[in-house]
Order: sequence, then C-alpha cells, then structure tokens
Amino acid sequence: EKDDDLATAETALAEKDDDLATAETALAEKDDDLAAAETALAEKDDDLAASEAKATTLETDLAATSADLAAEKQRREAAEREAAALRVKLEEIRAGAGTTNGAE
Repeated sequence: EKDDDLATAETALAEKDDDLATAETALAEKDDDLAAAETALAEKDDDLAASEAKATTLETDLAATSADLAAEKQRREAAEREAAALRVKLEEIRAGAGTTNGAE
C-alpha cells in the first residue's frame, strides 16, 4: 500500500513537472512575443522621430520659401512703383518736348 501511495505521488509529481514545463514554455513564448512587440514599438518610435524631423525640416523650408516669396513680392512692388514713376517722368518729358517743338 505504501508503494502504491508512493507510485501515485510520483505520478502526480511527474504530471506537475509536465504542467510546469508547459507553463514555462508558454511563458517563454510570451516573453518572445513581448520582445518582438517591444522591437516593433522601438522601430515605430524611430519612424515617428524621423517623420517629426522631416516635418520640422519641411516647416523650416516652408518658412524660408514664404520669406523669399514676401521679399520677392516687395521687390516686384518696388519695381512697379519705379516703373510707374519713370512712366510719369517720360510723359512729362514728352509733354515738355511737344511744347518745345511747338514753340520752335
């Protein structure tokens, strides 16, 4: 009877050892899954940082382009004012020349 009890206990212990081994295998698989998820997250973080850096560069480029455009607009407006002043001066010269020619 003691031998039977011992055999039963050994069988139960072996089953528990199997259960423990199964649980350890499942835990190792979950650890692997977690490591893979952490790696994927790190890659996404890197991608996000690269995208943010690119966005910052694009914003800087846009600001520079806007500043260039505003400066070019000011240059164009100044050139238009200068051209208008030259047209007025030319008309004055023509009007004066016409008066002078008529007086001769």
